[in-house]
Amino acid sequence: MEYGQYIEMEKAFANLSYQGVYLIDLPDDRIIYHSNSPVLWPGFSDEDWERPASYIFQHAVPDEEIILFDRMADTLRSSYSMVKKEIHNQFVVTFNFHINNGNRLTAVNLKLTMIDSNEESRLLLGLISPPVESDNASIIAGDRGAGHYYRYNPRTGVWEAQNVAPLSENELTMLRLSMQGYSMESISKLMRRSLDTVRFYRKQVFNKLNVKNISEAISYAFHYGMI
Repeated sequence: MEYGQYIEMEKAFANLSYQGVYLIDLPDDRIIYHSNSPVLWPGFSDEDWERPASYIFQHAVPDEEIILFDRMADTLRSSYSMVKKEIHNQFVVTFNFHINNGNRLTAVNLKLTMIDSNEESRLLLGLISPPVESDNASIIAGDRGAGHYYRYNPRTGVWEAQNVAPLSENELTMLRLSMQGYSMESISKLMRRSLDTVRFYRKQVFNKLNVKNISEAISYAFHYGMI
């Protein structure tokens, strides 16, 4: 597979994002491209980046979370084999884990989706950013917009199906307008609802999605295809 066009696109995207951007060849276990972003793996040389992707993870992730990384890799290989090629880029695996950053652990979130595939190769786009839902290590997999997802339970070794929390039309409208940058006062006028009612919608969204602020709510809703 030729990587040139994809690397140029990833470089352009990385210029617009604070997230760490990665291009990974799954069967070859290679990181083809990694951006220079604030969310970086610590202490790796250019020579290290030429090593297998699994080497990077195993030397940066705490030992107790390596088993989750192994499960994530297995999930990627099996899931992309089962998912129809036409919807590969809608299937996302999300991995919350920690990076050994000197004397402290940094919680991060890695999202992976396929951008190209053939009989010999599967090319993944990866984005690393602060975690959306919690600091706990976890893996979530699913088809964006399907209304449900699967969370891996490391204690039982079972993938547990979970439904995406349903939001009312008013709650979704409030969330879409917040995503567009409107303040609560402006949303109140646009929705023709009292400010207290709009704040109630926001509180309900936080409770249903189990998030702490509007940024987390927007990220959650977008990730699961709700908006």
